[in-house]
Amino acid sequence: MFCGTGGLALGLHQAGFEPAALLEWDKDSCDNIKANIANGFSGIEDWNVVQTDVQLVRYSDCSVNVGRPSVTQ
Repeated sequence: MFCGTGGLALGLHQAGFEPAALLEWDKDSCDNIKANIANGFSGIEDWNVVQTDVQLVRYSDCSVNVGRPSVTQ
């Protein structure tokens, strides 16, 4: 959640974690990740990018939740 442009998700992926979904409210951030997927960026072709308000997600279905606060001010 709060995936931004995917840096944390990429690092976790490289460490062996497979995200069920990348949740982000910001449309531009979602579009950036989707463009990287479309351009064939290695290892992320199966990522499920979801533009949503994280308050609407049922987290009981997740075994691990990873997120970070926004870095913008």
